[in-house]
Amino acid sequence: MNSSKDNSIGGFFELELDQGNHYHQNAVHLNLGRNCLEYIIRSTNYKTIYVPQYTCSALFDILDHLDIKVKRYPLKDNLEVDLNFSMINGDALFMYTNYFGLKDNYILSISKRIKNLIIDNCQAFFSKPLSKVDSFYSPRKFFGVSDGAYLVTEKVYQCMLETDVSSGRLRHLTGRIEQGPQTAFDDFQLHELSLEKEGLKKMSNLTSTILQSINYEKAGDKRNINYRLLHKKLGASNMVKLDFDLSLKPMVYPFMSEKEDLRSKLIRNKVFVATYWPNILEECAIDSIEFNFAKNIIPLPVDQRYGEKEMEFIATLILE
Repeated sequence: MNSSKDNSIGGFFELELDQGNHYHQNAVHLNLGRNCLEYIIRSTNYKTIYVPQYTCSALFDILDHLDIKVKRYPLKDNLEVDLNFSMINGDALFMYTNYFGLKDNYILSISKRIKNLIIDNCQAFFSKPLSKVDSFYSPRKFFGVSDGAYLVTEKVYQCMLETDVSSGRLRHLTGRIEQGPQTAFDDFQLHELSLEKEGLKKMSNLTSTILQSINYEKAGDKRNINYRLLHKKLGASNMVKLDFDLSLKPMVYPFMSEKEDLRSKLIRNKVFVATYWPNILEECAIDSIEFNFAKNIIPLPVDQRYGEKEMEFIATLILE
């Protein structure tokens, strides 16, 4: 099947991938998760949006150039909203993040209590959207693509969008295969910086083609198995106060302990873990829940590249 736009026949070969379906089939295909929020705001007349304090700075980069007032709200230690819902203006948007892909049940609960709810599912690719609730997804947090996003919404932004081009953004993806993650990390960081300049566009043909080639059932099952393996080994010592629904397929397994050097120890042993999010350490008070999350929650990898051997290795490093 020719995935290009010109329907040409013959000549040299393109990158050859299996052609299946997108996981989120009834979605608007855009270029970045953060730009989904812009799409929603530009397609409505809302003038205020509630956003959690514990979130990525990239969202605020988008909100800063839009004509909308931002109100930031705190969280409880179980990553739920620490706000009286009756105080939320009915004519405002309210965004909540599906943290680590583990807050599906809570989102179902608040969807019945909050009007104009938007769910940031960038950490929850496999979580199904709720009816009448805007939700957006970032597949590059789960799979080997350089960009792309899905927005599930009934809203329509009346504007012709340019189609993104991704062919120049593969250096860190191919570099990791050929040279390993440490060598390709600089390219990854440069890539992430370059995305800050990308405005609202349609998903690229390349990213769309790659996303249609993925075996989502296999990837989701592997994540669930790895997540359950880590929780079985580490759940008793995990200080993160979440309801760990073992049916989910999360982005990572969030772990917290009193071992102050644990993050460094994991990285020294080539278990690469991120900080969600570094901007929180500058923006929030040291005694805030959000600061504690950013400083101490360690997102352990559970993705489809790994299996029982790697989960055992991670658990042993943490418990020894």
